[in-house]
Amino acid sequence: GCPIVSWSFDTCPSGWTPAGNGNDWACGKPTNGPGGDHTTGSGNAWATNLSSNSANCADSTLTSPVVDLSAHTGQQVRIQYWHWHDFRACNPGGLGGLCGAVCTLENSTYSGGIVEAFNGSSWQKVTPTTGYPGKNIECYYVSADGGTTCSPCALDGQKGFDGASGVWVPIELDVSTFTHAQFQLRFHFASSASDPFCYPPKAGWYIDDVRVAKLSCP
Repeated sequence: GCPIVSWSFDTCPSGWTPAGNGNDWACGKPTNGPGGDHTTGSGNAWATNLSSNSANCADSTLTSPVVDLSAHTGQQVRIQYWHWHDFRACNPGGLGGLCGAVCTLENSTYSGGIVEAFNGSSWQKVTPTTGYPGKNIECYYVSADGGTTCSPCALDGQKGFDGASGVWVPIELDVSTFTHAQFQLRFHFASSASDPFCYPPKAGWYIDDVRVAKLSCP
């Protein structure tokens, strides 16, 4: 395809803006997770935390600059980017195997993310061409004994990216219906409260080499 706009994040923050609850998005050289960026292994990327595990009780976003896509109405337009992720999956071996029952009953992920696009008035979830894996993100948490509580979270119960990618993976999303003058995309991350036994802390989400592109060149 032909790029309309692209961000390699060689320079930080490249106009991107982090926000939200438990926001620990940062741009720079990763020393945790993949241990480097996608492009060269020694450059910059955006991550939920460059040097440690991602935050608990997060409901945070990383938003692109505004891009005018009005000249591309009627064309096939895609978001293309690379990500590495390790989200908080249930560990059946935790607590001497007692977490096994928890993992069977609660088939969710305690951290995860989705991609969203701005339609001119509101943010809309966009599904990758390969779909989201299928586990529901759990991020709104009220403990039975009145202890740690995460405030209501926009992604609670939604399907998103989950598990561990193992390597940098390319993702493509169709945004052909979002070709207007105020287009933006954002990465939306969420996580639940601390559970070091059944849902141990993980590195989170790393983003690099984002572009908006036409499928066909002129």
